[in-house]
Amino acid sequence: RFYEDDPYASENWVPRQLYPSATPEPGVIVVRLEGDLNFANSERFTDTVERLVCQHPDTAGVVFDACCCPTMDMTAVLQLEDLVRGLRTSGVAFVFANVLERPRHRLETILGPEQPSLTISVDSAVVLVLTGATPAPLQAVPEQEALTPTPRRRKPNSLGHRHAARLPVL
Repeated sequence: RFYEDDPYASENWVPRQLYPSATPEPGVIVVRLEGDLNFANSERFTDTVERLVCQHPDTAGVVFDACCCPTMDMTAVLQLEDLVRGLRTSGVAFVFANVLERPRHRLETILGPEQPSLTISVDSAVVLVLTGATPAPLQAVPEQEALTPTPRRRKPNSLGHRHAARLPVL
């Protein structure tokens, strides 16, 4: 095995940077994020996925291996929703694999019941993409059901202002 300590690893999927001789599955892009997906990196992640799809016009689908992504904030989830909707509308499937427990609930709420299990393996997700057994494009969520971030009310500081204290720049 390439990842002895990784319970989600597969002998079929390895990082291309570490194994340049590895051959990709034609028509499928498998991406894996090593770390949290949050407001700071979600736009870069979605841009990278879109760029990869544009570079490979024969792409049937993208598999996001989320086994090393322990948390996703709401900004990231909403950007993933836009990415999934855009790709599926363009005829490119997007399938999640190995999603951990913490981000799973948010993703299930956004993606709906027609999404395949978010805990399937990368191998199973690739089979779904290649057989065309992936969900149709996401439908628009009615405004009253849409998830919206709850605004946080800041407490006044010692001067009575409702803004964060400024920290000195080092």
